Amino acid sequence: MSSYTPQTDLPLERSRLIGMLLGGVSYGAYLLLTVQAVTALMQRPRCGGQIANNRCMLLCYTLITFTLSTISFACSTKYTEMIWIDLRDAPGGPAALIENSMHYRINFVALLCGYVMEWFMQALLLYRCFLIWNWARQVVIPMFAVYISMIGAVKSFTKWS
Repeated sequence: MSSYTPQTDLPLERSRLIGMLLGGVSYGAYLLLTVQAVTALMQRPRCGGQIANNRCMLLCYTLITFTLSTISFACSTKYTEMIWIDLRDAPGGPAALIENSMHYRINFVALLCGYVMEWFMQALLLYRCFLIWNWARQVVIPMFAVYISMIGAVKSFTKWS
């Protein structure tokens, strides 16, 4: 009886494990911040003002970004489980699975949700910048161009095609 031993690259495996552990810690911190933000937005404001008028929009924004983050982290965790446990004996071992990561839908969904969440967050920062600068053209045009190029760069730097 012969046994197949998959190719192993221990530094790669350790670094991926450390990355997932750090991702779990940062997700926990993000969960805590989301709970605090939702709690603050659900409370009745003491006085009027801009935040009181935009409470519903900010609450939706917070919940959408948290949902995207949750989907991204859950799919990334499942893909990591597939690499190291479920498909470990695949030809080429975990290194081949990492190399062909875009062939797995669950990893594609994880990356896509992460990028879309980042775009939402950048859009809010962009909006805040525009408000601070009172929608001045010399600020709006270059910042919007950078934002659009950031979205376009994702397509060029990934193997989605």
